[in-house]
Amino acid sequence: MKTLLTEQILLCIPRGGLNDTLCQIEMCRRYADAHDRRLYVDARKSGLLGNADIFFRMSATGRWPPVLHMNDTTVAAINAMELHPAIVQGRVGQYNSLYSKGCRNICEEPSGTRLTFNLSAHNDAQVLLHEQCGGGTLSHDLLPHLTLSKDVRSNVLDKLSMLPEGYVACHVRNTDYQTDYLHFFASIEVQVADRPVLICSDDARVIHDARKVFQRSKVLALSEASDLVGKPLHRPENYKSDGERVLATTTALTDLFALASATELHTTTIRGGGVSGFSALAKHLHTNKHIMASMLQLHSTPSESENHE
Repeated sequence: MKTLLTEQILLCIPRGGLNDTLCQIEMCRRYADAHDRRLYVDARKSGLLGNADIFFRMSATGRWPPVLHMNDTTVAAINAMELHPAIVQGRVGQYNSLYSKGCRNICEEPSGTRLTFNLSAHNDAQVLLHEQCGGGTLSHDLLPHLTLSKDVRSNVLDKLSMLPEGYVACHVRNTDYQTDYLHFFASIEVQVADRPVLICSDDARVIHDARKVFQRSKVLALSEASDLVGKPLHRPENYKSDGERVLATTTALTDLFALASATELHTTTIRGGGVSGFSALAKHLHTNKHIMASMLQLHSTPSESENHE
């Protein structure tokens, strides 16, 4: 940890679902690049449900390769350094953080201090901590900097190879965000009739109901959605083990690339308006196949090395 103790660090602890997670990492990546900091990502509280290096490799930020794996040794070293916001100095991995309606993001409890810093200004603190949620389209700018890890890539390519030519895909978000998916299915039934239809959803009932509606089509599912009784799939506390969390994220990423690879992609509008971040990611990859090919390393041989820092 001698190197760590002399670096200026930006510790990103993203919160929220997959799209939120990628947006927060990109926000921090940009700041780290602009201010010559090394980016550390602790994704264990996020929609990735585990250390980011299980799922991704990431290109260097400026002159620094990012650190995507956090453990007790690294956290202990960071706790010996000057950190901003000071309210959690020496307590990384120990403090309580919750979403606060007052500040509309993640705060330290009980102080109510928002866990971030001014991302538009220089800061001399040795460690800057950013633990926030929030989505949007910043995730789209991060994707070209990412490739899938060897194991996740292999799983994705195996699943894609099982899908038929010319399939149509639908994504339905229906846990924390609700969707009138039966009306949605009815609205596209004629359009997709007699073609294979892939259904990806966070709600097991959606796939079951799709088989009733799309009777003129062969309904496909890469996996049955986990039945968490309406609980969101992207929250770590909704799983019993690290193995379940890794499987859930691998399944989600496989669904993402399967949606993006479809001939046609249909997504629902969530109640209240707009589309889910996951749907937006799938749409972006669907219309930018070169990014998907880069993430899957389809034009090069994946590195056999597994770089864990």
